[in-house]
Amino acid sequence: MKQETHIADILNTKLRQLGSTLDILQESNDIGEQIASLGVEDRFVEIIRVREEKEIWVSFYCDSVFLPSADFSDITEVANIIFEFLALKISVRDFLNTYCKSPIDISNLASDDDILLELYWFYFLQPSKYDMYDSKKWLIVVEFAKTIESIAKVKKLNPYRSIDRLCFTLDRRFNTGNFPCIWFSSREKDISIFSIGYYDGTKLQSGTAEEIQNIFKELILSET
Repeated sequence: MKQETHIADILNTKLRQLGSTLDILQESNDIGEQIASLGVEDRFVEIIRVREEKEIWVSFYCDSVFLPSADFSDITEVANIIFEFLALKISVRDFLNTYCKSPIDISNLASDDDILLELYWFYFLQPSKYDMYDSKKWLIVVEFAKTIESIAKVKKLNPYRSIDRLCFTLDRRFNTGNFPCIWFSSREKDISIFSIGYYDGTKLQSGTAEEIQNIFKELILSET
């Protein structure tokens, strides 16, 4: 049986025809998927093709933020998009408007950084099919995160999870800095009690959601 040419080899040939020096890496797995990937600076692309299927699944990331995936059947089109995304560095706005449907309205966002921040928060707060396996404490914290989202965005903070704590970073590489973390403490008379502190475990105060929101706002807006 003739071995099927790997998707990475096909894409690399087409990229050469476009004048690109990009070299997509290849691998496969035990379920018959051909996997190809390449990262350039803050951008990353992963391509998956299942044996004997026409569809090619392509996932795009920029500065660690997932951009909507797309399914293609035309390998030439995939190569052209990868070339634009990785080599020509098409803007995130133009990429979303041209090739993928954004899950959020980006028309009023001023820059690519603003778009990435909004997308990052959108995915962070989205319900997931895996929520049923998650701790109740974390799901309570995620709901709380929705109430301080607008405050955090003033300083362009990105949320991330550290065990069951809600923490923040400026660059999406989880450099903790001096930004506070928030976690669920207890439930008293049907009222959720949260704590606020720092990544190193230092606890500042416990209180109701409203009290912790106010403390968080004071700490964030006082940061220079």
